[in-house]
Amino acid sequence: PMALTVTPGGSVNVNVSADHKSLTADGTSTAGLTVSCLDSACKGLASQTVTVSTSLGTVKAGTTQGKSVTIKTNSSGNGAATLVADTTPGTATITASGSGGTGSTTVTMRGYTLKLVAEPTSVPADGHTPSLLTATLEDTVSGPVSATTIEFTTDKGTLVVTPGDAGSTKVTNTTGTLGAAMVLLIPSTTPTTPGKATVTAKFTKGTLVTTATAQV
Repeated sequence: PMALTVTPGGSVNVNVSADHKSLTADGTSTAGLTVSCLDSACKGLASQTVTVSTSLGTVKAGTTQGKSVTIKTNSSGNGAATLVADTTPGTATITASGSGGTGSTTVTMRGYTLKLVAEPTSVPADGHTPSLLTATLEDTVSGPVSATTIEFTTDKGTLVVTPGDAGSTKVTNTTGTLGAAMVLLIPSTTPTTPGKATVTAKFTKGTLVTTATAQV
């Protein structure tokens, strides 16, 4: 459970915690929220009405979903809601308030950036002079993302991960410790088909799809 803050309100303390400290900012990822109402002796208070709200994303309880929902505590003084991620990266502050008490916690919603660079950006249509394509993946919280699969596609020529491999118009490679994954673009062997090749790199995490393109 995440760290939380509690503001006593009279004789009632309202606590809220989340079972995930970060979510992908994909609009669908969720974190479970647990709310508790305690009296001054730290005993659970049943049938307390608590409003749970979020500054980013939405909260859901039963069939109700929005920026805030209302729940009631059970016989143990606990209640539950669900935080649904936004599509915008940032930090969500979740607040639970009721019976004169307020508690809050935070959940980070991660976004991802993918960059694709070609070097060189021009090669002869000779069937063997390569261009190196480097895709770099970072998230908005930790920076470079390693050990992650990137899919590469091209509309001209072929791609290989290792020199000497059989070429294909679609290959995958895995990011290293600096968040980079590399492939080689091998130009067409047909001299009559020169032109710009568009290479696309794609990162997929759940329902989130991030792409980048480069031309050679």
